[in-house]
This record gives sequence, C-alpha cells and structure tokens, in this order.
Amino acid sequence: MLPIFTIQCDFNNNQMNRQKMGRFIVVRKTGILLLMILTLSGCIQREDQEVLIERETPVQLEPGPLDNGEVNEMETPDPAIPSEPGGEVDVDRLSQVFGFADENGRRLLVSGSEDISKETLSGMTQAIGEKGSLISVVYEGWQEGDDANTGRDTTPNFSHLPGHIFAVTEGVAQPNATYYFFQSEQIPLDSLLPITFDGQVELDSDLGEQIEKEKGRDIHQLWQLATLGGEAELDLALFRPDGPDHLFCIILKQGDNLAVLDFPATTEDSYSVWRVDDQGEIAPHHFTFLFAARTSEQGILIGMEWHGTEGINTLLLHGTEKRLVKLETRYGRYTSP
Repeated sequence: MLPIFTIQCDFNNNQMNRQKMGRFIVVRKTGILLLMILTLSGCIQREDQEVLIERETPVQLEPGPLDNGEVNEMETPDPAIPSEPGGEVDVDRLSQVFGFADENGRRLLVSGSEDISKETLSGMTQAIGEKGSLISVVYEGWQEGDDANTGRDTTPNFSHLPGHIFAVTEGVAQPNATYYFFQSEQIPLDSLLPITFDGQVELDSDLGEQIEKEKGRDIHQLWQLATLGGEAELDLALFRPDGPDHLFCIILKQGDNLAVLDFPATTEDSYSVWRVDDQGEIAPHHFTFLFAARTSEQGILIGMEWHGTEGINTLLLHGTEKRLVKLETRYGRYTSP
C-alpha cells in the first residue's frame, strides 16, 4: 500500500500566493506577446538547420562464458550482437590468421611461418572465438619456441611453440579456444549474425526427400545444425554408405533456396573415413561455431570448427542462395594427447 501524505496549508498564505501568481502570469503573458511581435517583424532570425544525431560508437563485446558441452544457444554478452546487422563482409579481403589462447586467456599464439608480414599482424586488432566472443588484441612479436615443444597446438604447449604472440587488451579469451583475427574493416561488427545451435533431428520430410533426390542416395540421418540470425538455417545430412563411398553434406537453407556442400570420402577402412578413428560417423556435436556474418549478394559467411579425435579443423564457409563453398582460409590444430 502506498503511504498517504497529509499536507496542511495556511489560508492567509495561500491567498497571498495566489496574488503573486496572478502578477507572474500577467508578466509572462506580456513577455510571450512581445516575443511573437518580434518574430513576425523579422527582428529575430531563425536558421533552419539539419538536426545532427551522433552515431553511437560500436560497443566492444566481451567474451561469452564457457559451456559444459551442451550448447543450446550461442551465448553472446550484454550488449549482444546486433539483431539488425547493416554491414557486409567482403570475402576477398579476409585474413588468414588463426590462433589459440593460453591457460589464462590473456595471450594468443598464431603458430606457423615467421614470414607473415609484421605490418599485417599489427593491423589485427580484434579476434573472434567460439559463440561469437569478441576480444581486442595487440601484436607483441615473434616467439622462438624451444626443445620442449611437443608439436601440439594446445595450452600446455603454448610457451614452447614457435609463433606470433598477441596480447588481449579488452575482454578475456577462453583458454585453449580457437580465435580468428581480423581488421575492423574486414568484418564490420554490424555484419555479425547471432547463431542458435540446434543439433536436433530434422523433422522436415520434404527437405530430406529433396536432398535424397538431388544426391541419388538414401539419407541415414538428418539434423538441424543451427539458425543464423533468423535469415538462414544450417542442416547436416549423413547418407548411407554405398560400398566404399561415404558422404555427408552441410545444407544452407535461405527461404526456399538450398545450397549444399558435399564432404565425400572413398575408403575401405570404415574405422577412419573422414577423420582418424571417426568410425564413419558424423553428428552435430562434432561441430561448433565461431561466428556468422552477412556478405554481399544475400550471402552468409560461417566460421565453424570440426572436431576430431586428433585435432580441430576450422573452416570458413561462404553461402549464397545458389551455392555453399569452403574458402581457402582455414586452420588446423593438432591436439591429440
């Protein structure tokens, strides 16, 4: 219940206040009348100027929390990735710089050749990791590595690997997680699309029939992988083996348009078909997503990871209404214990 306040007023004081108020009103009306006369006579000039609205500075997104392996939705920090992106990615201008974080999430290592231009690396100011976690980075220099290097691209071997070192300046990286490095103009933040991971069995029988007809073989299992900002959907189809021929597909669905990317394999070794010790199986939990972004021609850029027994392959896929392709920009980490 709201409190009730009682106000007591002195009648004589009220009467005096009303008299003062009446004089104030007369003066105020006279002032307004005088202002109107001056305006009409042209004594007061008014310039019709365009109202300028300052553009809001892009907000730095902090990294999302780690998950326990059961990801239902791509968790983005508050504020989240813009729900109505306006920018577009030019896939021809993308970098080919990937790395992973140390145990504290404060430094990242880009393993590989020392020949990468330091000027190029110095221009890398941002990195994006699993579930769209964004961090700001600065290039520090080359790390020589040492004889204790085990050849594994993992946190315990971080200080022993040769590679380029970046320091995290804003946010905290997820330990041992893969990150893609880019310049701000390469991936505008307002081009990013939120990703909702699904992983459930696809119940759209029409989609299954359409894919079976296109590929001329029977589907063993069909899953919905993820939805991309409400603009597209990713599906995963595993087909029944045809002798030594194996096949799975990733399907990008935009409205009524389907674009399909094939992953064929021909082998008599059913224990290692696409990856070492995969037993010829493929499933939604083998994949995680770094980001999705809008490109030109109603296209979508997808950064995803394919996890295997001995390592992680990071792929960039570019899809339009007509086709889905793997870009040459890719990365592999050997993580076998």
